[in-house]
Formats: sequence, structure tokens, C-alpha cells
Amino acid sequence: MNTDIKTFYEKNIIPHDFDCEVYKKQFNNSLESFYQPYCTDNDIDENRRLYYHYYFYSKQNTISIILACKNRTEHLDIVIENWINQPYVKEMVIVDFSSDNPVQPLIQEYLDKYPQIRLIRVDNEQYFNLGKAYNLAFEYSTCDFIMKIDADYLCKTNSFIDKFMSLSDSDKERILIRGHYGIMKSTSGFFLTHRSNYCYFREDLNGWGYMMILIYITEYL
Repeated sequence: MNTDIKTFYEKNIIPHDFDCEVYKKQFNNSLESFYQPYCTDNDIDENRRLYYHYYFYSKQNTISIILACKNRTEHLDIVIENWINQPYVKEMVIVDFSSDNPVQPLIQEYLDKYPQIRLIRVDNEQYFNLGKAYNLAFEYSTCDFIMKIDADYLCKTNSFIDKFMSLSDSDKERILIRGHYGIMKSTSGFFLTHRSNYCYFREDLNGWGYMMILIYITEYL
């Protein structure tokens, strides 16, 4: 059962990166009646009103996509359009890791169209450090589940998302879905798991193809 909104804020604070205006836009301003006039009568401001909705009605069972790129952006617009409308996907966090030509002008159309896309620019990095890039994207993510994709991955069928999200809560919290490349077990390229299973990528390697991660999961779909 959800905690009453006043009781909730006796023990919780709003994260510094929660943007209530962006969150409201995701619902096309359809939240105007949520907990009103209760919030007005109890001096609960807009930030607290909307974060309460996010925490109990949106955050759970939703997916943050994290994606990083440096220069290899030729497929990025297609990738964004393909993934942002998949079921359960509530946000996409893109890290532009010092691309020679900044990513923002290339995808401004999508940033305007989808307020749930968050673009993070990293400047003055000579080499692509995948570990730093994806760890940064994770830090900016907010959903309970994390889906890591490369900047040239397309979703041909979303049945695996439906299957994963239909599992019991306990199963979803211990299972990892990952890409399979026929030569080794790896989380490079793609994985989907609960955010509590995220172990930070190594940050001591530069370039493509060297990223490693340790996630202690025993069962897979």
C-alpha cells in the first residue's frame, strides 16, 4: 500500500535531478488533478506532489535506457526513435562522450519531441572511455530497471521486454537479460536488469571493445 503523501515526506526527500516540469510533460499535463486539492490544503508544493506520483506510480516497473557514443552517430536518430516508444521505457539517457561534432544538433528534433530523453555532454576527452560514459549515464538514470544498448542497436521485437516485466518482482530483481554473440558470455552491447544489480564498469580502459562488467547473477532468461 502506498504511504500517505504527508507521511512519505517525513522520511523522503526529492532527488536533486528530479524535474517536475519534464515529468509533467511526459503525461501531457494529465496530472493536474492528482492529489488536488489535498496538496493545496496541506501546503504540498508541485515538486513534492509530482515526485510522489513518480515514486509510486511511474518509477516502479519502468526502464531507463542508457546509451553512450563518441562520433559513431550515423544511426543514432533511428535508434532513438526505435527504442523510446518500446513498452515500459520511461526515459533514455544519452552520453555524448566528446564527439568531435556535438550530438545535440543532430538529435534536437528528438529532444524536442521526447522530453524523457536526457542528453549529457562530456567535453575534453581525447579517447572514448566506455566505462566512464555508461557509469555516468547510470548515475543520471532514475527507473528501477536499466537497459544498456550500443548506439547502433535496434529492437526488432519487444516480446522479451514483455516477458521480463511479467515476471514476479523477486524474479525481475535477480535476472539479467543480455546479448549473445555466439563466442562468449558478455554484457557488452546489451543488457537489461534491475538497477540494484548494476556494478560499475571499469574506467581504466580507453577505446571500443574493452569494457568489462561483473554482475553477480545466477539465472538468465
